[in-house]
Formats: sequence, C-alpha cells, structure tokens
Amino acid sequence: MIVATLLGFGALAGIGILRGELLVYEGFDYEAGVEIHGESGGVGFGDRKWEDNQDHAAERDHVGTGSLTYGSLTTTGNSLRQTSIAVNGSTDNRSINPIPGINGSTTWISFLLRSEGPVSPDQPTHLGVRANPVSEAPFFGVVDNPDGQTVFAISSNTPFTKPDVFTNIAFEAGQTYLIVASIAWDTAPGASELVKLYINPPLGANPPLSPDAFRDDLNIATNGNTNRIASLELASSGDGVAWIFDELRIGEAFSDVVPITVPEPATILAIVGAMAIWGLRKRGRLLVRSILPKA
Repeated sequence: MIVATLLGFGALAGIGILRGELLVYEGFDYEAGVEIHGESGGVGFGDRKWEDNQDHAAERDHVGTGSLTYGSLTTTGNSLRQTSIAVNGSTDNRSINPIPGINGSTTWISFLLRSEGPVSPDQPTHLGVRANPVSEAPFFGVVDNPDGQTVFAISSNTPFTKPDVFTNIAFEAGQTYLIVASIAWDTAPGASELVKLYINPPLGANPPLSPDAFRDDLNIATNGNTNRIASLELASSGDGVAWIFDELRIGEAFSDVVPITVPEPATILAIVGAMAIWGLRKRGRLLVRSILPKA
C-alpha cells in the first residue's frame, strides 16, 4: 500500500514522465529595462540576436521586470514588454538553430501572453514561426473575428489567401494565457502541415484530445521544399498598449513545452518519510487492536 502510494506521488510529481527534447527556450533572462534588440541569451539560438524587423524609433521593446506566471509552469528570468506607439506596432525577430520537419513527427511550441490594456482593432498580436522570410507561416495569437470580438486564432502571413482560423475563446486584457501549438509534419513536396492550437491547456504529460483550432493548408517549407522552422517572430499592436511575451519554448513533446515545477528532492524525501511513518503507525494500531481481547 505504501509503495503504491509513493509511486502515485511520483507520478504526480512528474517522476518518470517520458519527454522528448527542448530545442528552443527563451526566458528573457536579461537585465530589466534594457532594449531587447541585440540580446542573445536563451537556448537553441546559437549566437543569433533579437532584431527589430521594422526598425522605427516608435517601437519600445524592452525587457520587463519579472516573469509571467501560469499555475505551476516553470519560469525563469524576466519577460519581453512591447509598448509600441507605431501605427504598425512592434515586430521582433530572431533566427534559431533550424529545426527540421521530419515526416510523421510533431513539433510543439508554447509561450505566455498578456496585454495590459485594451486591444487595438485589426492589429493582430502573435508568435509566428517561419521556414524562411517569405515562406508560408503560422501565427499563433489574437485577432478580431468578423463579429468584432478579439479571439485567439491561427493566422498566417498570407491572410488574403489563407485567412484566419478562429477559436471561440475571447481574449481579455490583464489575464495571462498559456498558448500551445503543434505542427505535424508532412514532407511530401507541396504538402501542407497539420497545425493545432490549444489555449490554457491543463499542465501535464499529455495534450487535450481536441484542439481549440486547427488548420491544414500551410506548407511550412523553404522554396526548395525543405520543411523546417528557422526563425521566430513576436508582433503586437500599437497605440502604446503593453503586450508581454514570456517563456518561449519549442520541443519534441507536449511535456517539453509545458514543464511544471516539482518539489525539491529534500521536500520529496520529507514527504516520503512522513508517509512511511504514517503507514507504520497505522499498521501498528491495527496490530494492537487485533491482539487486544474483546470486551
């Protein structure tokens, strides 16, 4: 009984969960207040730095103080705070060590997103992944739907031919959201990938059975039909509204991109010890009762 209980605790603590590999991680572990452009920390980027895609002085993209939080999701460092007054908002790009799209495999992506003010109409905010600067690319974030509601969606860099695929989940300013996406690769020439989106999925080893949105009309590949992810794009609307991005992850499994904080080994040992003592005491009481004469 004690052994079974301890094994159950280990499962809850994340012990023994099968994982793939975390390929890219950016926790914005830079000095708070500095301009993000030119920073080069994180994992999976090589020596590549954050760049300003639009190069105008009205962009105000700095490292924010502290991390966004979401339940027991593991976080480090600070965060990225985009507060642009430019008409076209802010766009920050960074190349990564290219992640090949392997036929039949799935690449997972996650990040935290929060807005500190009202959302500007027709100004989408997203994290996008690209094979190259001109390839078809999925964007994961918030847009206005035809009814004028700001909702989560899978957008693209070619909205006139590949329009937004909306969820029915409304976005609210002042709330932190965990956005998780997956790309299931089909490397046949010209084939499209199956792209799924999950908003605030439960933290754990497996994704929900059904996504909040999906699309299968984007061929995420170079002009030479090489399926891959080679760069990230963070974009937000203008009007001086603060948009905060944090905890960018790309991995081979859902559990890679939604890691949860588990107790330290010393804490686990203390809990195990307490449970063992409780079990022995309970067993001792039962033994005493069994040998005492009945009244």
